[in-house]
Amino acid sequence: MKIVLASASPRRRELIGRIAGISADIIAAKGEERAEFVNPSMYVCSLARHKAEEVASPEILSRYDAVVAADTVVVADGKLLGKPASPRQAKEMLASLSDKKHWVFTGVCVKSKRKMVCFFEETAILLGSLDEKFIDEYVASGSPMDKAGAYGLQDEQFTRRIKAVEGDRDNVIGLPVASLKKNTKGVLRMGRINLALDIGTSYTSVYVENQGVVLHEPTLIAYTGRDDARKPSCVGDEAADIVGKAPENTTVVRPVQEGYIVD
Repeated sequence: MKIVLASASPRRRELIGRIAGISADIIAAKGEERAEFVNPSMYVCSLARHKAEEVASPEILSRYDAVVAADTVVVADGKLLGKPASPRQAKEMLASLSDKKHWVFTGVCVKSKRKMVCFFEETAILLGSLDEKFIDEYVASGSPMDKAGAYGLQDEQFTRRIKAVEGDRDNVIGLPVASLKKNTKGVLRMGRINLALDIGTSYTSVYVENQGVVLHEPTLIAYTGRDDARKPSCVGDEAADIVGKAPENTTVVRPVQEGYIVD
């Protein structure tokens, strides 16, 4: 499956590469990251949606199965912390996180031709003490400057200052991979599939290219009894012949449509 990751983040590219069967190209959204703030979860979802919609042009969606966009913010003491605009602001952010618990929210939006799914993941982080010397050296390394909250969970020098992580660590790095797979199965599986459907009087068959026949079930089944005690009495043409004439204890169903499948 070919998708577009609407982010220039090398960390998100690495994370999405963990999903088997997905090939991702990068087309970073360039629009200004702006959305009305209602709460952190809605805010990050709105930002992610704007990025996905910016990149997911008809031309892009004609060549790719979906566009995936994400945005991450840190919330501490009721304040939103995005990427620092300067080393000074990075130091101020880190000082505000020292010896406190804060929350990381990542909003994700997946958009295909037919469907769009947006969701968020929340992770709580408890940090130990970040003294002035540590903050100065960490900011001087340049690592905090492209990260929400001015830190990277994956940075070795910062990892040692973390006391606890409550939730998905990937979410803090920038993309909740497990939630992405869980929440977007329907979107990410909407690729190009060549199939043939044969609906006959006796049997319904579905053939998928490179897989062969994936479903072969009677078009009609007549069964007697109720619930767990029901037993098939006839199928196909024989079942069709008794439609409207079946005895009181006999029911005729379309198994593929109504979910009654027999061995």
